[in-house]
Amino acid sequence: MKKRAIPDHSGEPETGSPAVAEELNASIQQDQGVATMDISSLSEAANGNAPQQDSEQSVAEELLVDSVTVEREQWEQLQTEFEQLKNQLLRTQADFDNFRKRTRQEREELAKTAARNLLSELLPVLDSFDRALTSIAADVTTVPQSLREGIEMVHRQFVYIMNSQGVQAMEVEGQPFNPNVHQAVMQDSVEGTEPGVVVQELQKGYWLHDKVLRPAMVKVSM
Repeated sequence: MKKRAIPDHSGEPETGSPAVAEELNASIQQDQGVATMDISSLSEAANGNAPQQDSEQSVAEELLVDSVTVEREQWEQLQTEFEQLKNQLLRTQADFDNFRKRTRQEREELAKTAARNLLSELLPVLDSFDRALTSIAADVTTVPQSLREGIEMVHRQFVYIMNSQGVQAMEVEGQPFNPNVHQAVMQDSVEGTEPGVVVQELQKGYWLHDKVLRPAMVKVSM
């Protein structure tokens, strides 16, 4: 607020005169007008700053919303990538489990095949023992007792080992002919026997557990 200098009235008439009173009133009114103008200017300045503050607040709010949106999009993208990696891991684990099972099955099948081949090659040796025992039984006079007992002992050991590996001799005589189990090499009419029945075993057949290791060679009634 500007201060108006009051004129020096020294040497002029006393303050009680009408002229001095009018001049004082004019000075007071002028000072009041200046004060009113200053208050109006401050009010207008305050009102002019309000829209600027509102604008800055709006910009800040928009920036905050944009930041939250970006963070949400990044979070959703990370979730998507996580699900993809999780599914890929599950597929890889399933493939590995299948590979491990397949490898174990192949190894077991290989071991079974090797054992089957070996046991099949040992069957002719067992056939030779069977023929030797049959021959010894038919000629008890010329074969020493010790030799007969030695052959019988080795035969029993051989049969025991084959049985421990799952090899069992078939019982075929009197059974209906089964082409999956029997190999018919002869046919003959047998009185009192129905057709299609095994009447004689020409070569022993063997099971390996529940599968045919070697079919039996048989004679079938007709």
